[in-house]
Amino acid sequence: MDIQHIAISLVKHYGYFGVFLIGFTQSIIQPIPVLPFMLISNKIGLNPWIIGVVGVLSNVLGAFVSYWLGYFLGDKIASKIISRKHYVKIEALFNRYGIFAILIGEPYKAICWIAGILKFPFYRFIIATFISRALHTIAYIFIGHFFQRIF
Repeated sequence: MDIQHIAISLVKHYGYFGVFLIGFTQSIIQPIPVLPFMLISNKIGLNPWIIGVVGVLSNVLGAFVSYWLGYFLGDKIASKIISRKHYVKIEALFNRYGIFAILIGEPYKAICWIAGILKFPFYRFIIATFISRALHTIAYIFIGHFFQRIF
């Protein structure tokens, strides 16, 4: 069974708690996002707005964990995964764009780890993560609502 089927099964069997688990772990390591479940909320019997709230909160909590993992373990991990040359480039981009790097890059969960590795100010990281997740969530809810009316 692949990860996509596991995610769908979690949501079908555990409802909002399944959404929470997917959102939390998505921010740390796994690739399945919460947002598509808002698009199919009617088919799985869940409210897209509640999925949105649960998704944002679980993503932010997972981002919190990812940030601190990057903060405390990051240099050791980063030195094994990426070259020093790439590390310097990433650091330069992060320093140049700051909070905008998080706002734009937030869908890519590596940004949470990178923020921790680079010791980006935590309060700015969490605020940017929350704003980015909330905007993505609202957009997906409206898109899902629109398509559910059509189909």
